[in-house]
Amino acid sequence: MAVGMRRAFLMGDPLHWGARGRADRAEARREWRDLHDLLRDLGAATIVIAPQLAHPDLALPATLGFLTPLDAEKPLSEKRFVLANAAPARSGSRRHVRQLLAQYGFRVEGLDERFHVEGGADFFPAGDPYVLALGGAEPPRLVVALGVPPWRRVPGTQPASPAAEPVLRALVAPRPVLRVALAPRRIGRGDTALCAFGPGRRHLLVHAASLAPEGLALLRDVFHDRVVEIDDADAARGAAGALALQLGAECMLVMPEGVSERLRGEVKERGATPLAAPFRALARGAGGALRRLALDLGPVAADRLAIAAPPAEPLAAAAQAPARTMPAVAAGAPSAAPAAATARPGDGVRLGEAPGPETGTAPS
Repeated sequence: MAVGMRRAFLMGDPLHWGARGRADRAEARREWRDLHDLLRDLGAATIVIAPQLAHPDLALPATLGFLTPLDAEKPLSEKRFVLANAAPARSGSRRHVRQLLAQYGFRVEGLDERFHVEGGADFFPAGDPYVLALGGAEPPRLVVALGVPPWRRVPGTQPASPAAEPVLRALVAPRPVLRVALAPRRIGRGDTALCAFGPGRRHLLVHAASLAPEGLALLRDVFHDRVVEIDDADAARGAAGALALQLGAECMLVMPEGVSERLRGEVKERGATPLAAPFRALARGAGGALRRLALDLGPVAADRLAIAAPPAEPLAAAAQAPARTMPAVAAGAPSAAPAAATARPGDGVRLGEAPGPETGTAPS
C-alpha cells in the first residue's frame, strides 16, 4: 500500500443491539469489540459510528452501501460511494452515512429509489467481475413457538432488483457484472452464500445449496478451480459471510470461530491467512454474515482520516457500558455539533451527531 495510505473500515457501535428483541447484547458487544480490535491490531483504521436507538441498522454498515473502485489507491474524489436502497424505514441511516462520509471527502451518490440493493450484501467485486446476487422474495410469516403468544413472526426479505443491473454496470464499467441467482425463496442475501477473497479477490467461497442451479453453473464456468465449495456445516457457522482483508501485500480472511480445518486449509492454499472471530451472539442480528459489521472503505490517505473533532468517549468505555439509551452525540461534544471524528494510530474513530427533530437522526 502506498505510503501515507491506510485501509479503513466503517463500523457501527452496537450499543442498542437487540434493544427490541432477543439478542444477548452483552455478548454481542464483546464479539463486536473483538472484531474491532482485530482490525485495529492488523493495522487498519476503524471509523465507529455513534449508536442511535432509532437506527440500530447502523451497526450493519456494509448493508448501507458500497465503494467503487474498492481496492484502487486513488484519491477519494475519484471513487464513488453508492448508498444502498433498502426499506424506507432505513432512510435515516442512509442520511447519516451520507453526511458522515462526505466529511471525509468521499463522493457519495444514491441509486434510484425504484432499485432495491443492500450494498455489499448484494453487490461486490470478485476478481475482475462484480457479482450481483439475485433471489426470490421470502414473504413474512408466522411460525409456531413455545411461549405466549404461541407463535413468532419471521420477517420477509426483499431481493436485489434485477432492474438495477444496467445502472450498476455503468457504475463499475468496464468491469463485467455477473448476475448470480440465489436459490428460490431462500432467506439470506449474496453475502451469506458467496465470499470473494485472496489475492485480487479472485477466489470465491460458495455454498452450493444457497444458489439456484443456473447461478452455481455460471460461477463454476467463470471461476473454474478458484471456486471453494462450503459444506452445510460450515455454511451454518457463517463461513460464506466471512470478511476478506487486503492489507498491503497481505490477504486475510476473518471467519467465524468453529469453521472446519478443511476449509481453513483451502483458504490458506489460495494465498489468504485464515483468522477466527467469535460470531455467535452477533450472528442472528447480522443475518449470518460477519462482514456486514465492517464496511470496507479501501485505502484512505492519512490526512483524510485526521479530521479534527471534539474529544469523544473512548471506545473501551462504550463497549463496557451497560445497555442503555444514549444520545447520538459523542461524549464531550456540544449538542449542536455535526458529526466529526479524529483518527489516531491504533485507535478507532468515534463519531457523533446532534439528534434531528423527533427521530434522533441527522438533520436533513
